[in-house]
Amino acid sequence: MGDVAARVGEAPVEACRRSWSRIFRVPAPGHLFACVQRIEAIPSPGARADRTAGTRWGKLVYVIDGEQFKNASETCGSVKMFVAPAGN
Repeated sequence: MGDVAARVGEAPVEACRRSWSRIFRVPAPGHLFACVQRIEAIPSPGARADRTAGTRWGKLVYVIDGEQFKNASETCGSVKMFVAPAGN
């Protein structure tokens, strides 16, 4: 696991790919996916208690090696996370 800060305009996967070999001493895998943790369900503003609650997401984006699954939803789901929204 490594911690990488994205540069301005750089997506989390691009930032991770840029630093992968420095952190892990091997080239980055061909399939990397950005995932986030679901923290808890919270009520939507103005919603009644019996309505479906909204979701609060973790503030960190985790980039996961997806060589085994080769798609974002299966890769993120394998570590009980969700695919990170684009642009966040």
